Amino acid sequence: MNKSICVLFISLLFCGMVTASSINYSKNTMLFDELDQSQTQTNGGRLLGTYSNAKWQLAQSFVPQKGILTRVELYLSREEVVPATQPFYLAIRESLTGATLTEASISASSVPISNPAWKEFDFPDIPVNAGEEYFLVGYSPDVPNNGFFFWSGIDTDTYVNGITYISGDVGVTWDPDYGYDLCFKTYGLTNDPPEKPSITGTVKGVPDVPYNYTFTAVEPDGENIKYVIDWADGNQEETVYVSSGESITMSHTWADRGRYTIQAKAVDVVGKESEWGTLNIQMPTTYTIEPWWQWLEQQFPLLARLFHFVFSPELNLSN
Repeated sequence: MNKSICVLFISLLFCGMVTASSINYSKNTMLFDELDQSQTQTNGGRLLGTYSNAKWQLAQSFVPQKGILTRVELYLSREEVVPATQPFYLAIRESLTGATLTEASISASSVPISNPAWKEFDFPDIPVNAGEEYFLVGYSPDVPNNGFFFWSGIDTDTYVNGITYISGDVGVTWDPDYGYDLCFKTYGLTNDPPEKPSITGTVKGVPDVPYNYTFTAVEPDGENIKYVIDWADGNQEETVYVSSGESITMSHTWADRGRYTIQAKAVDVVGKESEWGTLNIQMPTTYTIEPWWQWLEQQFPLLARLFHFVFSPELNLSN
């Protein structure tokens, strides 16, 4: 859409310094989130809402550098002549017309008329791919004569990692507003994978007897984790989620003799996986006692114990 057409519907331009908002850490995060991306300069605004034949939605692209998106702040007001009466919705998308990854809304009454203010949208934390493009999509319900919000911005290319987009048909099609950037702040957490789990438990046993094994791993971001366990006999299982650093004990029984390598990895709540931790174990066979072995045990008990320790996992002494 021609930029001049968009400007036709902007009935109010406003100037002013952007004041810093107080930090209100997201109720969704276990740790304090941090400011990731932002554009805070303004010399005007863009309309959003419905009135008469106008049905405007706005979007701003951005490129996060943190792996978890926790919340967003926008610099908003309501238009003085026909102020919005319906909520303001903010959706996070990977494309302008794609599926919504997460969404939050604020009431129209919480947004001041004329004088803009930073308004927070605190949605459930979501994983994002650092370095890839995402979109902040703002809209209000398509209600006749709903009225307008103003999303503040600046008519210079201040934010180099994104631009503004405008839709005049309720988000069906979008046109870039080149050289314009809306005001926003995104907050996030760095999403590091869990550390490799440690595995402790019996390393020598016999078939058909259950043994307990304990798995422990730390998630650097403090997120809950679960364990994926491969028992090396064709059986795998997953645990419930537990707190970072919390141990969980699982029991397993091997049906056949042999050597096995237990493997386990930790997976956090956003799907980041650790390296595999391992523990080598042995399930020796039952063996018969030959006369020469009885003589050895009687005459040289220490040597017999050494032989038993070294060879019994794989050796059937009756052969």
